Amino acid sequence: MRDPEPSSVEPSKQSDTLILENKGQTERPSGLGGVLIGIGEQVYPILLLIFFFLEVKYSYLYYALIFFFLLLAC
Repeated sequence: MRDPEPSSVEPSKQSDTLILENKGQTERPSGLGGVLIGIGEQVYPILLLIFFFLEVKYSYLYYALIFFFLLLAC
């Protein structure tokens, strides 16, 4: 025979559920600071993609610079 399923969640499991639900939610400062953080969150990934594609397109310059700096280090 199966045990009847509990109708409510145990307190310890309920608090774990609340922690998991709120884990991804962080509060942003209000005012100008919050606006600047929001803009930064949008601009940063775009800059990463731009630098990545520039590095791939101009990889010969990248390796030339590494070679040059290695020569300077010797």
